[in-house]
Amino acid sequence: MDFFSKFSKLFRKKEKSTAGTKEDNNSFMPYSKLSNTEEEQMVNAVAQWILRTKMETIAIIVLESLKPISSAGSQLVLFYIAPFLELFNIRGYRYAALFEKSENVEKLIKKIEEGSKK
Repeated sequence: MDFFSKFSKLFRKKEKSTAGTKEDNNSFMPYSKLSNTEEEQMVNAVAQWILRTKMETIAIIVLESLKPISSAGSQLVLFYIAPFLELFNIRGYRYAALFEKSENVEKLIKKIEEGSKK
């Protein structure tokens, strides 16, 4: 299994969204509302992938430097990158919604630091 297959397996869609339906009329994008448990699961999945690939140091540096602009960055991802990720069956919109909140970036950093100490 090549790197892209392993990487994209982490982000594959697992469930259908209710975006654009009557249940979700405040959203302009798919997957804009994530529950706390979904956020926690996604943060854990990303942290585990980073730890498995031994990229803790570079990930923490990048996340710390981009934390102040995470909201603006996620909006750019929505416009430029997420539509293409969806073509490859990767949950780009969900991860853009996750990293829109800077506290989720902080959670990810803490998870990585905890995992690297083990």
